[in-house]
Amino acid sequence: MKSCENKTAVTLIEMLIVLAVIMLLATLALGIAGVLHRQSNERLTQWTFKLLDEALEQYYDYKGYFPPPTESLYNELYNIPECQKILMQIKENDREDKAKQPLIFDGWGSVIDYRYKTGWAFPELVSPGPDKTPGTADDMSSKR
Repeated sequence: MKSCENKTAVTLIEMLIVLAVIMLLATLALGIAGVLHRQSNERLTQWTFKLLDEALEQYYDYKGYFPPPTESLYNELYNIPECQKILMQIKENDREDKAKQPLIFDGWGSVIDYRYKTGWAFPELVSPGPDKTPGTADDMSSKR
């Protein structure tokens, strides 16, 4: 008579299926993390635009005009006491002091560009966006 023995070994097919499921879950997790990271950078950039818009309004109320488009926008705004409080809300790693001309960065680490022309109702702030290249479709602007 043959004896019935229970074999509990795992087959190669079962191991491959488990590996495929794990790889699929890891891919989904990485994809979701990438989307969340992008959204976080977009929100950070929009928040920085909002704070700079508030500081520009305070500057205008104090001086009666908007600062000229220069590399030292931060310095121009920082000279106004009301603007200092607003600028301090920008995270320290989103602003940097380089040669006494602090720069303000977007969520991707690119410098935010300040644009203003005489006759404009309000200045424009522009971020190069995720690709860090100005003038492309993914640029973000404080103007809607």
